[in-house]
Amino acid sequence: MGGFKMDNDQIVSRMNTYLHTSANVLAEWLGKLLPRTSEDWWEDCVIAKLSYNQAEMARERGFTELGQFDLAALLRIADKSWYEMRNVAFLPTRERECIRDMMRVRNNWAHVGAMLPGKDAILADLDTLHQFFEQREWDDSLINEVDRMIEEVKSPSTVDFESFSQESQPEVAETVMPDVGDEDEIREKSLVYLVGSPDVRGIVMSITDLGDTKKYDVFVDGNFKTFYSGQIALYVETASYNWVDINTFRSYLTAYQINNPSGNDLYSLNSARIDFVPYQFRPALKLIHADEPRILIADSVGVGKTIEAGLIIKELQARNELENVLIICPKPLVTERKWEMEMKRFDEEFVPVDGPMLRQIISDTDRDGEWPIRFSKTIVPYSILDSRAYEGETTRKKHTFGLRNLDPAPHFDLVIIDEAHHIRNGSMEKEKASSINA
Repeated sequence: MGGFKMDNDQIVSRMNTYLHTSANVLAEWLGKLLPRTSEDWWEDCVIAKLSYNQAEMARERGFTELGQFDLAALLRIADKSWYEMRNVAFLPTRERECIRDMMRVRNNWAHVGAMLPGKDAILADLDTLHQFFEQREWDDSLINEVDRMIEEVKSPSTVDFESFSQESQPEVAETVMPDVGDEDEIREKSLVYLVGSPDVRGIVMSITDLGDTKKYDVFVDGNFKTFYSGQIALYVETASYNWVDINTFRSYLTAYQINNPSGNDLYSLNSARIDFVPYQFRPALKLIHADEPRILIADSVGVGKTIEAGLIIKELQARNELENVLIICPKPLVTERKWEMEMKRFDEEFVPVDGPMLRQIISDTDRDGEWPIRFSKTIVPYSILDSRAYEGETTRKKHTFGLRNLDPAPHFDLVIIDEAHHIRNGSMEKEKASSINA
């Protein structure tokens, strides 16, 4: 490397080059997955997922290709369409977390000021870029280039961050700066200020240790924003505050939780007119943390598996759109209205169906191309998943369609199979039930 030194402009240029490449990589990746989700994927998974301003711009400019969107829009499309894409490809949860981290990287460099983010923040951004390119299985030469820049940023002989801070500070009249505390003393609820904008202050709501750096979620300017070591500093209270009333602050917190579902929080608490036992929330917690959204609940009789299923429904509804739900169970449980009445305690209306009703639903689905809205939440007994329901029926007078004849096949956002031992290996009902799950 000799005496080579990277200056401020070179770092900004290289980071923006990586972000420009990221947009091309993401557009190509989305272009392979989204068309497989549905025939109307452009409207359903692109335009509908954009913000109002992004969607209006796309329509005004007549966008017809993903490559016409900027990185911010593409990241939003990927994040908001994640569950649709998971129906056609294996997508681990960690990859979605990387997409969300890329939003932070993009924001850091799209709005970078005269003073660069701190060294640790730059390294965190480069590490996210490395993960992003690696997960997209992109060119090894680009990944190696990112790795080389990581080593360059770590090396004092290549990047002198102290000189950056001196160069970016023109000689002006002396300014009163806030008293600075040790970063190690920053705790949750600490008052901090932005290193690049000392007049901007906020409250630390959570801290995540990432090894060489720390991530801070800070409530600032009426919003929650993410910062890294070097971007914020502890503020010693010597100034006045911009106070908001408690109801306004609670509204901000509620809005943040709704817009940023966390795996550490359950939204199904107090979602039914029953008294819960803590262990009944375990299946819901396990499901939202799972890479694959499926779970087998094998609790003993009487511990509340139906309640656990209801909690899963409410939890998924709070996090995503959950419109079509199918429950398959033994006929006695339909006759006794067990599932129907239990779901009413969660304010959920499920419609039980019998054989003739199922055949009519299949006929309506074949005619209309989609499962009837009235039966979007339905209960089906194993006993009616017979050959007529599965394969259809042809007589001298008429022909009726079966489940396997439907194109497209019926889609359910969630399928619950009660007493699943009825469909163990060797059972004909297993094949029949699996077809309706599609």
